[in-house]
Amino acid sequence: MNIWKLLTDASPGGYQDQQPLVQWLVKICAVFPGNVWTSLRIIGVLPIIWLFGWSAWASFIAFLFFAWTDWIDGKVARRLKEAEGFGVWFDPTTDKIFVLVLFWWLGYYQNNIFAPWMLWLLVIVEAVGRLLILIVWKAQGKKVDIEDVKAKGWGKVKLGLQIVLGVGLYGPFLAPAVWWQDFFNVMFWVIMVFALVSVASHIWEIPEPFHKKS
Repeated sequence: MNIWKLLTDASPGGYQDQQPLVQWLVKICAVFPGNVWTSLRIIGVLPIIWLFGWSAWASFIAFLFFAWTDWIDGKVARRLKEAEGFGVWFDPTTDKIFVLVLFWWLGYYQNNIFAPWMLWLLVIVEAVGRLLILIVWKAQGKKVDIEDVKAKGWGKVKLGLQIVLGVGLYGPFLAPAVWWQDFFNVMFWVIMVFALVSVASHIWEIPEPFHKKS
C-alpha cells in the first residue's frame, strides 16, 4: 500500500476510494446521508467545549472525530449520489463554523493565543470573501447562487491546515512543556494566505453551468 497516495489522493475514484477498507467504511457510514455527517461538525462544537472542562484529552479525541466527518461526508455523498445541490454549500460553510468556533474557544478564550483582531480578520476573509465571490460573479453577468461556490483545491488545503492548527491548540494543555506560540503565529498567517488565494481563485472562476443575463 502506498501510504503517501493514501493520505493525499482523496479525489473521487482516486487511490483512497480504491482501498477495500475505505470502501467498507464508506458503505457502513452511508446508512446516513452525507449532510447528516456534515451537520455533526456544527453539533460537535458543543461536546468539544463541554468535554474540555472535564478532560483536555477527551475534548481532543472528540475534536478529531468531528474533524474526521469532513473526510467521510463527501465520500458518503458521492456513494449516495448526493454530491450536488445544498450539500455543496453546506459542507464548506459548516467547516468554517467548526474551525472558527474552535479557534475562538481554544485560541482566545482558553489560551489567549490569538488577539481578537486575528480572529476577526479570519472571520472577515472567510465570510466577506465568500460574499465577494458572488458579487463579482453577478457583476460579470453570471446567474449564480451561493451553492455554486464549491470547495476547490486551495480551500481544501486551507481546511487541512486549519485542522492542523486546531490540533496544535491542544498542545499547551496536552504537552505544556513545549513552547507553541511560534507554531501558532506561523500557521495563522499561512492559513490567511491560503484563505485569500482561495477567494481569489473563486472570483476568477467561471461557474458551470452559468446563464447570461437576458
